[in-house]
Amino acid sequence: MIAAVVFLALAPHVVAAPDLSGVWEPEGLQSMHAAAGPLLLHPEAAKGQDPDANCTLSGIPRLDLGPKPFKILQSPDEVVILYQAFTTFRQVFTDGRPLPSDPQPSWLGYSVGKWDGDTLVVDTVGFNDTTWLDNAGTPHSESLHVTERFHRRDTGHLDIQITVDDPKTFRHPFTVTQHARLAPAIELTEFICLENRK
Repeated sequence: MIAAVVFLALAPHVVAAPDLSGVWEPEGLQSMHAAAGPLLLHPEAAKGQDPDANCTLSGIPRLDLGPKPFKILQSPDEVVILYQAFTTFRQVFTDGRPLPSDPQPSWLGYSVGKWDGDTLVVDTVGFNDTTWLDNAGTPHSESLHVTERFHRRDTGHLDIQITVDDPKTFRHPFTVTQHARLAPAIELTEFICLENRK
């Protein structure tokens, strides 16, 4: 019995990751144009057609900015974010793997996360260049690197600090913060884009 007590006393203390689970409704910021616009290297690039108009996926961080809700599901090795917009999802791997050195470009990129105290830090690379960063049409290149810091300020509020680093599009990285509120009475519904095109 004494040996067991000594072993427990010497065992490292494992702190559980904060729980970000729930349905969240973005509030406030839906455009990062005020921060991004003055930094654009090629302002005319923002004049292309909205990819959402063709029923393709919104990109990251546009899906974080809303206005549609999203749901976070959390396990020890992975965080999954379900987005009502376009009925899509993201996988954020929290098992210690590195970002891929040569990711295949995709709509939502490739995400890995780690805990910094009570904040989930998500690094995403590997984007194609066909999405917008926000609803104002802010463009990006395939060099885009997005860092999101998800922090549950209290039971009902989530802060998402978003840093955009894309040296082919912007003069230097910039950061905006989005806020979301817990919406326990809401369930995500299907969003079928083509149903809205009549």
